[in-house]
Amino acid sequence: MTKTVIKLRGQALALGLAQVLIEPLREVAKAHGYALAEHGSQRRDIDLVAIPWTADAGDPIVLAEAIRAKTEEMIDIAFPTEHENTEYFWRGEPGAKPHGRLTWAFHLGGGPYIDLSVMPPWADPYGETSVLPEWPEGTQPKTSADFAALKPIPPMVPFVSKG
Repeated sequence: MTKTVIKLRGQALALGLAQVLIEPLREVAKAHGYALAEHGSQRRDIDLVAIPWTADAGDPIVLAEAIRAKTEEMIDIAFPTEHENTEYFWRGEPGAKPHGRLTWAFHLGGGPYIDLSVMPPWADPYGETSVLPEWPEGTQPKTSADFAALKPIPPMVPFVSKG
């Protein structure tokens, strides 16, 4: 594989790296059953969000490592900082973000970094199955009753277009 060399500085570096990385990283995500979207300004980091897209979307932890490995393959570097190199980090910092979102940061050699968020796949968030990473004993909601106990679900209100 041919390595891509980016000769940019400052804010342009994150944007340039994002442009080089996004399509190959989307292919990695697709192979794991996810859609991968960019968000944010790409000024200091490359904000990516992976959304489960297929019924058999894979483990978020495996996806995150595949994205890190593909990035490293392409630009020779992608790593967590020393303080992030913990089991909690590698599990996506469960519980740190709303809605079960998992996060990883992969540094690209000083300057820009990949800020990856992954929504874990739930077969049915109000049903009986979930493929979230392991939560501390007794804390993972597994049934519709568990979800209902977490936060009341407001009644559905039909959408009415005003235009």
